[in-house]
Amino acid sequence: MSWHIMNTIFGTERHNMRSKDTGTGRKILAKVEVPLSVEDITIFALRYLYEVGDDDPRDTILTSNKRQIFAFAKAALFRWGSEEPKAFIGDKLNGSFKSVEAIVQYKFPECD
Repeated sequence: MSWHIMNTIFGTERHNMRSKDTGTGRKILAKVEVPLSVEDITIFALRYLYEVGDDDPRDTILTSNKRQIFAFAKAALFRWGSEEPKAFIGDKLNGSFKSVEAIVQYKFPECD
């Protein structure tokens, strides 16, 4: 099939996928839907807050709105994936996780 016929059939607009230079080459940016529970959101948000040096992550989550909390969780999921934050928070928190999880549960009533 000639180039002229292809342009006629498919149009002249090129559809480029977005990519990002990661330092080890360019990679395609993929948006993926990942179901998150209240426990997941809590873990990922806490992991992010520990990384940025937050002195009182519980208070930060208490005073943040759900959009901010979700942004913390998304940043942690993007930086460390799904497994590292779980191990990190498991080592870091001794019993105070449930109180923070209760706050997140209250702010995200649509999650069970």
